[in-house]
Amino acid sequence: MHRSQKIIYDDDEIQVIYLAGKSSYVLITFSDLYTRADGTRFFADIPAVKADLSCIGVVAKRGNWYPKRNLEAAASIILDHIRGYESRILYGGSMGAYAAIKYSALLGATQVIAFCPQWSIDARECQDIADPGWQEFFTESMREMGVTTHDIGGRVFIFSDKYHIVDNFHYQMLAKQSSSIEFINVPRVDHGVTTVLAGTTNLLNMISACQRDDIIQLRRITRNARIGSHFRVDKVRAFAKKRFGATYSLKIGADLTRNNAFLRRSPRNIVFVASQLADAGKIQQIAPLYDHYAKYINDPIEQLATCAQIGVLTSLDVFIKTVHDTFIFYDLHNNICIHGLDRREACFPVGLMSTGKGVQLLAKIGETTLRLGVKADQSIRMLGLKDEDCLFDLTAPGPGRFNISYNGRFVCSYRDSGEVKVDQVMAQAWEAYSFGLFDRSRVSQYTASELAERNARALALASLVRNQIDDTSAAPIWTYNQVLVYGQSLGSGYESWPTKTNSGRSDVLMVGRSVRPSGELEAPAPIGDANLHVAVATAQDADTGVPLDAAGQATLAEGDNHLGEEVGVAAMIFARKLFLQKHGLAAAADRLFVVSNAAVAGTTIEKLSKGASPECFNRLRVMASACKAAAIAAGGSYGIPALFWLQGEYNYVTTDGGSTDKESYKRHLNQLYADFIADVCIGIAAQSDLPAMITYQTSGGFINDATDLSISMAQLELSRENNSWYLAAPAYPYPDKLGIHLTANGTRWMAMKFAQVFHEVCVLRRKWKPLSPIRATWRGSTVVVDFHVPSPPLQWQPSYYEDNGRTWLNNGFTVIDALGTLLVNSVAIAGDAVIEIDCARRLVAPVNVYYGRNGTPGGPEANGGGGNLCDSDPLSAPFTYDYAAGSGDYPSANIAELVGKPYPLWNWCVVFKQLAIAN
Repeated sequence: MHRSQKIIYDDDEIQVIYLAGKSSYVLITFSDLYTRADGTRFFADIPAVKADLSCIGVVAKRGNWYPKRNLEAAASIILDHIRGYESRILYGGSMGAYAAIKYSALLGATQVIAFCPQWSIDARECQDIADPGWQEFFTESMREMGVTTHDIGGRVFIFSDKYHIVDNFHYQMLAKQSSSIEFINVPRVDHGVTTVLAGTTNLLNMISACQRDDIIQLRRITRNARIGSHFRVDKVRAFAKKRFGATYSLKIGADLTRNNAFLRRSPRNIVFVASQLADAGKIQQIAPLYDHYAKYINDPIEQLATCAQIGVLTSLDVFIKTVHDTFIFYDLHNNICIHGLDRREACFPVGLMSTGKGVQLLAKIGETTLRLGVKADQSIRMLGLKDEDCLFDLTAPGPGRFNISYNGRFVCSYRDSGEVKVDQVMAQAWEAYSFGLFDRSRVSQYTASELAERNARALALASLVRNQIDDTSAAPIWTYNQVLVYGQSLGSGYESWPTKTNSGRSDVLMVGRSVRPSGELEAPAPIGDANLHVAVATAQDADTGVPLDAAGQATLAEGDNHLGEEVGVAAMIFARKLFLQKHGLAAAADRLFVVSNAAVAGTTIEKLSKGASPECFNRLRVMASACKAAAIAAGGSYGIPALFWLQGEYNYVTTDGGSTDKESYKRHLNQLYADFIADVCIGIAAQSDLPAMITYQTSGGFINDATDLSISMAQLELSRENNSWYLAAPAYPYPDKLGIHLTANGTRWMAMKFAQVFHEVCVLRRKWKPLSPIRATWRGSTVVVDFHVPSPPLQWQPSYYEDNGRTWLNNGFTVIDALGTLLVNSVAIAGDAVIEIDCARRLVAPVNVYYGRNGTPGGPEANGGGGNLCDSDPLSAPFTYDYAAGSGDYPSANIAELVGKPYPLWNWCVVFKQLAIAN
């Protein structure tokens, strides 16, 4: 038993457990048939403990359907424990769901969450169905157990599969008892609703949505949960096998959207392809799929039937679509039909119902359907109770289209006014309609054609960037090409032990026996000697600079701040491989790479700048001078093609005296780069070409929302404003230790992006931009962001935080307007380079889109200073994720999905704040 649990009631039929927590509401759970009382377990106990919820767990000792006398006996004790909670949420599945509804009034429920509940299992009560189920558990003491109107208290949310005959019967009987019941369909999962919706995240999200009475969000939660559910997948496959045979049941799992001949020949099979897309989480692809192949269905009624079946399988709504790519709505406030994209508060979709004699126009408002008809002014309005049905005719002017007419006049949707009227004596091209599928949970105010046009433009702009020549950055043209690393702890490899890159190559070198020097901050010296050696990763004592061997690293305690893997060595080994491949060479002794690391942990940009005391900047001069001397001694030329910059965390920390505003940071970093050019590149290397400035972006747990992403945005803007200045990667996606310093694998993984960008700009001579926003616009409640995508398409992937792959709230996106932070309904990939964000209310200028705000841990905006958006770069890394027990690797670094596999080299979206323009 959890230390805060205690049994507060126990009899021969039930047991009641109290769990003290910190939630503002109390969750009262009733266990299902298979969770029996044992003094410790109760329904949803694991998520309750994880989320620190205040909880009452009612557990049955057998399949008894919670006898009324026992619950009434326990009620006073339960009510004593929950007296201080105004919100009381009852929760259960199957038998437990029955009890949650049955005793909701007794326990003063504010909300009830019930998964596939029974109304009664007394066959005498259930005469409308042959078998109400669970008869092997029925006893005479359960007679007349059915839930009555007086039993029900609070708002009841029933989650059930309406295609399951028995469960649907019980829902229908329950719905007759109370108007406070809301039904959320979980199709094609049979009686497995509880299993499909299990889990801490689903529980907390459902509680939040139920408290807000947000039915759209509840439907979205259930749809996302059932995608990939074995109940649904098995049902679709069985249906496909029955319809097409065993051979096709295997084929149905493939991407049939490419099989044009098959779908053109049998367009009704769009239904099955749509179902597969829904299972794969590709809801956004279904509407375009239907739009493309519906033109091969000639009969409008057959079009309607096909579209409606897809809607049932995918939870998409069926609308009447105009040639303007808009939908027809019924405006309840003004009692008139209009067309458009914006579903305002009083607007509801208009659909068709075939009656055999004609078609009826209908508006659906929740579970209520309103009949629509033609009025004297030719408008389409709601019919009264005594009005006769107004039947329309459908005619097909061509495949996939239909006209709607009444008494010889055709329905027209006027583009400018948005009116829908029955006033045309001839059907022109713009009087043609089709059926369309629409995800009302997203409520986009942008048409598919608008999104497609923006996507194409963004992809074209990305192509232009990659075709631009970098004619200002230095190329590795010298015998010894030194790349210097500078910054703070993520640059120096603070805590990134045990090292992984322990073997090098003869053409990638370092000065001395470590890539880092030893000695005082401003007067370091190469370790061991000042000769050139094969570069390998070395661990060092952070205070003395003394190297640590493998045995020494293995004995370090968790949290020890000694130095380990840093970005320079692995980056230049990979860069060397790419360099030789580009030139078709096995070796190039006349052009070697040297890497040196002058970074200092725990420093602001001010302390790293020229003239500070102590002058850390002098480390760059010392390391460059040492490399040049070794190059001259070896009879070679010397130059500096690039500087790697990794700093910013301590300028987010307001207690260390560094500037936290964006413009100050930009001035400091611009000046540091200029001083590096003057003192090191010109003063020591005597070169005329500018070194490429290749940076990371400060992100992750250090981001301070109080400064409005100031340091991260400064780094992004500098890469946009300056020649020879490139942002390689944000730091947030890579595995770290306690959300602060990167692990050795995390450091080496990020180093791969530095290598790639170095190769792009210094070797291939091409411009580079990271995955980043181009522009953002908003309309109604929808925000659309166009992205520069180096290797399309966009995709969602877990990013790593504290060695765990995480999917962050809204995948890392936040929208803030004049009224505050928006509740986001959905964030969707709407194209290879476009993201669409649906907010829960209309936006009010100014509107800003954020990606990577840190928020309050566990709070509504918490995303760890990152997100889940990346591209699909196929570049192959030369290193694999390495875990070695007993080497010093934390046990948490043993990540099954990564170990032994090459680091994926997707480009991750930068952290940003982007002003969205009304459009």
